[in-house]
Amino acid sequence: MWLVCCMGSSTRDEILNKVLDHLICPRDQNELSGFKCPKCGTKYSEARGFFKFLPEMIDKGKIQEKKRYDMLGSARCLDDLDPHGGLYRRRILLNEARVLAVIRAAHIENGQLILDVGCGGGAPTISLMKKKQAHVVGIDLSDGALDFIQIRAQKERLRERLLLFQADAENMPFEAGLFDRIISFSSLEHVPHPSRFIEECVRVCRPMGYVSACTPNKTADVLRRLKPGIVKVAGLTSKKRMRRGGTVEGLPESPYHKEFTDKDLRLLFEKSGLVNVSTTFLIYLPTGIPHPLGTLMSMRSVAHLESFLSKVPFFKNFSSLVVVSGRKPE
Repeated sequence: MWLVCCMGSSTRDEILNKVLDHLICPRDQNELSGFKCPKCGTKYSEARGFFKFLPEMIDKGKIQEKKRYDMLGSARCLDDLDPHGGLYRRRILLNEARVLAVIRAAHIENGQLILDVGCGGGAPTISLMKKKQAHVVGIDLSDGALDFIQIRAQKERLRERLLLFQADAENMPFEAGLFDRIISFSSLEHVPHPSRFIEECVRVCRPMGYVSACTPNKTADVLRRLKPGIVKVAGLTSKKRMRRGGTVEGLPESPYHKEFTDKDLRLLFEKSGLVNVSTTFLIYLPTGIPHPLGTLMSMRSVAHLESFLSKVPFFKNFSSLVVVSGRKPE
C-alpha cells in the first residue's frame, strides 16, 4: 500500500499496523478479512493516499454535507484569502486558541494515538501535530477535504504521522478502545445525530482516555448577528480582496447545522458515559472580519483581552466557541 511505502520509522510501522489490524466493517461492525467484510461482502480500499471506508450513502443530508465539504476542499483559495491582511491573521489566532484549548482539556501528550473526527481541510489537525509529537488518524466524509489535508501535511513535513480515512463519524470503521484521545473541531454541529456521534467517539476511545469537542456556542448568536454589519462597513475593501482571492459559488447550506449551549454539551457527554466533564469558553468576536478591520482585531492585545473576558462569568456566556471534554471510565 502507498501508506506502507511512506513509513519512515519502526514507530510509524507499529502505529499503522495497530490501526489496520483493528478495523471493522462500518455496515455491520464485523471484523474484516483483509479489506473485505466476510458477512456482507463489502470491499474497502485505499486510493489517493487515504482509506475508503464509506459505504454508499442513502441519507440525503449526509450526501449534501459531503458535497459541501468537497467544494470547500477544492476551494483552496479560501484558506489563502488575504494572506497579508487581518482576516487571515484573525483565522490563525482563532485556530491556535481552539487547538491549545483542546490540547489542555484532552490532556494530549507526545506519543499518543489520536483520532480527529471530521478533520476536514486540516487546519487544526496540522496545528496540533506541530505542537505535539502524536500520531493522528483523521476521518472525514469528504474526499476533497482529505486531498487538501494531505497537501497541508506534506507541506509541513508531517504526512508520516498522519493516517486518513474516508468514513462516517456515526459509523466508524474502528474496533472499540483503539485510540488514546478523540478530538473534533467544528464537526458536532454538522451531524444528524449528535448523541450517536459522541457515543461512537466514546466507543473507540480507550478506557481512561479523553473525548474532546470544540463547537460554536449557541448563546453567542447575539455576537454573530454583528458580523453582517461589520462586513458592510468594510464592504468596499473586502469585495476587492474577495475578487482577487476567489469565492465558492453555490455552496449548499449545512442540512444539519445545530448549535449547543455549554449545558447541552455537558448533558450530551454525561449521557454517553463520560466523567469529569469540563468546559472551556473561547471568546472570539465575529471571525469573518474583512481587512482593514480584521487587522485591528488580529492584534495580540485583542486576543489577550478576549482570553481574559472568557474567564469572566458574565462574558463567558457569550463566547463564540465552547470546548467540552470528558474522560472515559475504566
